[in-house]
Amino acid sequence: MTREEEYMAQAIDLASKGWGLVSPNPMVGAVVVKDGTVIGMGFHKGPGTDHAEVAALKEAGIEARGASLFVNLEPCSHFGTTPPCTEAIINSGIKKVFFGLIDPNPLVNGRGIKRLSEAGIEVTGPIMEKESRSLNRIYINWMEKKTPYVIAKIALSLDGKVALKNGKSRWITNDKTRQRMHYWRSGVDAVLVGAGTIRKDNPILTARLPYVQRQPKRIVVTASGNIPTSSKVFEEGGETIIIAPKSNPPTHLKEFAEIMLIEGDGDRLGMRDIIHTLGEKGITSLLVEGGTSIHQQLFKEELVRYAVASISTKLIGSLGQEWLPAWNIGEMDAVPRVVPDQILVINNDIVIEGEVNYVHRDS
Repeated sequence: MTREEEYMAQAIDLASKGWGLVSPNPMVGAVVVKDGTVIGMGFHKGPGTDHAEVAALKEAGIEARGASLFVNLEPCSHFGTTPPCTEAIINSGIKKVFFGLIDPNPLVNGRGIKRLSEAGIEVTGPIMEKESRSLNRIYINWMEKKTPYVIAKIALSLDGKVALKNGKSRWITNDKTRQRMHYWRSGVDAVLVGAGTIRKDNPILTARLPYVQRQPKRIVVTASGNIPTSSKVFEEGGETIIIAPKSNPPTHLKEFAEIMLIEGDGDRLGMRDIIHTLGEKGITSLLVEGGTSIHQQLFKEELVRYAVASISTKLIGSLGQEWLPAWNIGEMDAVPRVVPDQILVINNDIVIEGEVNYVHRDS
C-alpha cells in the first residue's frame, strides 16, 4: 500500500463513522496531511453539519496552507444545506487533493474536480475507488435509481433451516451475532417484515445498541390486515408503516401506524411496487428481515442487492422449515451467489456479508 493509499484508507475509516447518521447523504471522511504528518481529520456527521473536508480543514487551521487533502468522495461544488466544500478547500490554501470516487450526484459528478483544478490545485484520483464505492453503495444506488438499496437479513441453521417444524426460531444464532444484526438496523432507513413475522415472533424491530442516535422506520407488509394491535412494533421506538392493498385497507390500524396502500394481486403484494413506493417516500435503504415468502419474492425478482447471512452450527433436521422452499433453479450456471465483503466468526456462528451477484446483472 502506498502512502497515498494509507491516507485514503484513513479517510475511508473516518467516513464509516457516519453509518446511521448521514442518510440520505454519503459517508465521507477527510484527512489533511503536511510534511508526512496528519494535521487535520474530520467526517460528516449528518445533514446540515460540516462536511468532512470542512471539519478536517478547521482542525488543521492555518497549517492547511500548502498541505494535501485526502477525501473518499469528490468534494461538492454546489450550495445545499451547507456551502460548497470546493471553496473552503481553495480558501484554505490546500495544494493537492486526492479523492477516492467521483460523486454520482448530478449536482457534482466531476464539477468539484473541475473547480479545484481551475483554481490551480493538483487533483489526483480515483484512489482506492473499489473501497470508496463499497462504503457508499447505498448512496450510489440512491443517486442512480431513487429506490432503496435492499439488504436481506437471514438467520439459518447449519443445515439451512430458519425454524423448527413448529415455527420456533428463537434463537438460532447467539447473542453476539444478534448484536451484529442490530448494527445493520442502526444504519438503514427502514426495516421490513411480513405480518406473519409479527404474529409469530412479535419483534419490536429497533436497533438496540448504546450509540444509536436514530431508529429505522418499521415497515410491515400485510395483504389481510391481520396484525394484532398489541404488537410490539406499535410501541415507542420508531415510526411504523403498514403497507396493504388498496382493496383491503386495514383501517383498524390507522391510529397505531401510517398506512400506505398499493395495488394488490389477491393475497399477495408486489415487492417491486413496494420498493418503488418506499423510494418515493425517500427511503434510501431497506433491511428485509423476513419472512420467507417475502425473501423468496425479492430474490426471484432480483431486488436484493446485499445479503447478511448468519449461520449457526445448530442442526435442525429435515422437518425444519426451509428458507426458500419454492425457489427452484434448474441450472447451476443460473444460481446467484453472494460475493463476501467479509466473513465473520462470532462465537459458534458464521456471518457472511456481501453483494448478491445475479447471472444477468453486471454489478
